[in-house]
Amino acid sequence: MNGAREIQRISVGILILLAAVAIAAAYWAVAGADTILQRDDNPRQFEALARIRRGSIYDIDGLLLVDSREADGAVVRRYHKPSTYSLVGYYSLRYGAGLAEAAFHDRLNGSAELRSLDDFIASRLLKLPQTGADIQLTVSAEIQDWVVSALADRAGAAVVMDARTGAILALVSKPGYDPNSLDDDWDELISAAGEPFFHRALQGQYQPGSAMLLLWLAEALRAGVGLDQSFDNADAPIALADDMRVSCVLAPPGEELSILDAYVFGCPAPFLELRSVLPGESLVSLGRSFALKDPIVLSGFPAPEDFPADVETSEDEDNSDLQMIGEALGQGRLRITPLHLTAIVAAVANAGSAPSPHVLAAAREPDDELWFPSASSDSRREIMSAATARDLRQALGRAWRTISGESASDDANVGAQIARSQSGESHQAWLYGFVEEDEGAIAFVVLVEDKVESADLIAIGDQLIDALLGRRI
Repeated sequence: MNGAREIQRISVGILILLAAVAIAAAYWAVAGADTILQRDDNPRQFEALARIRRGSIYDIDGLLLVDSREADGAVVRRYHKPSTYSLVGYYSLRYGAGLAEAAFHDRLNGSAELRSLDDFIASRLLKLPQTGADIQLTVSAEIQDWVVSALADRAGAAVVMDARTGAILALVSKPGYDPNSLDDDWDELISAAGEPFFHRALQGQYQPGSAMLLLWLAEALRAGVGLDQSFDNADAPIALADDMRVSCVLAPPGEELSILDAYVFGCPAPFLELRSVLPGESLVSLGRSFALKDPIVLSGFPAPEDFPADVETSEDEDNSDLQMIGEALGQGRLRITPLHLTAIVAAVANAGSAPSPHVLAAAREPDDELWFPSASSDSRREIMSAATARDLRQALGRAWRTISGESASDDANVGAQIARSQSGESHQAWLYGFVEEDEGAIAFVVLVEDKVESADLIAIGDQLIDALLGRRI
């Protein structure tokens, strides 16, 4: 009798132990698996990341830019279009992700959550690798090719944007890097003199220099100043602080110029006189109108840091006359990114409204053939009136016909201007403008970090404009 009870106790104990083992096994197999996986000292965490099949990246025309492939038993990320490297960025198990790879990381990596029975079977039972969604960018690899070719081996940046929707059609920063060899080249890249990880189009803060004349021209139009108003000694150079002098970008036809001609030839002197007839604190008004202290950025991508002093403090009594002149002519504390200037030019081409820039066009889930369009933001900044924008388009058209020797009519659908700026010993050259058709309009900005002959800037403009006109907008 006592023996039977003892056997029962042992049996019950064994059953309890087996139940505990079963419960523990179930927990660590399902609920607790992620807890173990997330431990920093667990090598399976790295193995799990290495098995993820990130989604592919395509351009707006369906050209494959980036994909993941099996190589020697591992999943390897491959980048196929060199001209798009400064847009798609990089993905590395060791160094993380950058640019588009970082901005859309969650979509590309896929979700580790169990959202359905199929997810549970694939992930937990079949142990299939995590798979991400494909994305399609608004960028055209063809336009990227044109821009990179026009910049050649120069350091600089370029932005091409749909002026009505804000879709980025090209985004270039040079020098750059090859993401295919990033792991091997990392140490060299992070210490390289050209700062290849610094995105000049998005993060670069440059003095606008004579590009500031476009903003002053808009202020003049806003105040009702006639653009045929003439000024004597319009070609006179202007002295700035630190023994700097600025003069006309192009040689004007004479000493007397209208304010429109002064803009066309990039002559600063008439714009200093113009400020005296503009109402109130004109520089403060200009800063507010063009959101110069609230930079336009590309969501999810690197943005400028340590933005300069507020332009609204630029006309205080502590500034000397030379400092004030420098501020007015874009050679002071004010800085602007190529992306922000592109948005301003887009407003000129879009009846005064600057669209919010974006780069994601669509996405599709793994093993799906259907692309689902991205819900882009409809937010816009009303920078100027439609009438002011119309007059600025005409001014830009006049400028491009003059500097390029084109004989187009006043109704030409192309406008562009070149400009220069200087930061200490560093020089920058700007080219900005638009191309317009019935179906749409494109704004563009090219920045070169060096002294560039006007003829070379004009040649870059010719190449880019001809390419854009040849493509259906």
